[in-house]
Amino acid sequence: MASPELSTRHAAPLRTAPVLELCDLSKRFGDVLALDRVSLQVSAAELLAVVGPSGCGKSTMLRAVAGLLAADSGEIWAGGRQVAGPRTFVPPERRNVGVVFQDLALFPHLDVASNVVFGLRRRDRGRQQRVREVLDLVGLDGLGQRFPHELSGGEQQRVALARALAPDPAVVLLDEPFSHLDRNLRTLVREHTVQVLHAAGATGVFVTHDQEEALAAGDRVAVMHAGRLEQVDVPEQVFHNPTSRFVATFLGEADFVRGERVGDRAHTAFGTLPVTTPGVGPCQVMLRPHEVAMEPADSGSGVVVRTEFRGALVLHHVRFADGSTLRGVRPHSSPLAIGTRVRVRPLVDHPLAVFAA
Repeated sequence: MASPELSTRHAAPLRTAPVLELCDLSKRFGDVLALDRVSLQVSAAELLAVVGPSGCGKSTMLRAVAGLLAADSGEIWAGGRQVAGPRTFVPPERRNVGVVFQDLALFPHLDVASNVVFGLRRRDRGRQQRVREVLDLVGLDGLGQRFPHELSGGEQQRVALARALAPDPAVVLLDEPFSHLDRNLRTLVREHTVQVLHAAGATGVFVTHDQEEALAAGDRVAVMHAGRLEQVDVPEQVFHNPTSRFVATFLGEADFVRGERVGDRAHTAFGTLPVTTPGVGPCQVMLRPHEVAMEPADSGSGVVVRTEFRGALVLHHVRFADGSTLRGVRPHSSPLAIGTRVRVRPLVDHPLAVFAA
């Protein structure tokens, strides 16, 4: 007899950690390859941030994990159980996966407690006690009788998180969960959400297009591009040691200086610089604006051609005789005027990412 939790005739196999694993997951929409053999592992209590440009496949990946769409090929394992594969498809409500949608999807006619209860099965014992526990966890104790329209945007987001956490899911998925909030509130709600997920010991995957958000909140960051994972690593590594020029430029402003690599050093117009990957031959060394110092000097090799005021800092665009440009920052209290000739030097205390020329 078929298992009641499967939409196929095949029972879902079991195995141990990681809590979430994707194996060669692919999905095509017509001529668009949205997911291109994506493989990924997420450990227990880890918060993975998935970041990438619009249309890169990050939300498609999340929807496949949630069971809201079927992948064309590959496998998905959640909580040690295969929930999608060649002969397996566990429906969303039986995957033990919690979801916080971009629009939150709260029921306007139900109060807070009823919205949270909706995430629990009717046969679950102690449902009201569990509702009280998760509302207390997200900081909404005593607000169970209010309706969504009586809450602030941040409080509504907490309700959606409480509903996702209520069934104690193996994995919590968050799809652009803070995009509906203004920037200041967004930061506060994000910090609170991360604290709640860690306090609950939850394994989480959240999708965002905000690079700063991904770097600040994720225990690891997965950078997606054109349906593929370009790099998955801790925030410091994806920022300082990107594995591709796409990752380098997507996660922050980056310029590339021509050089000649000899071992773990690169000889450039700005001096000899340490690099992350040893080699021999022409190369391009990545420099971010905060790694560049510039001082006014009549004999300087560069000229300031543009400035951008950014509050505490001013970004300076410097052009050199060969037509190349480099960006650097200075405090708002000491900006340089356009046309100023400058001497530029790297501020380097760590090896720099390097790419083939």
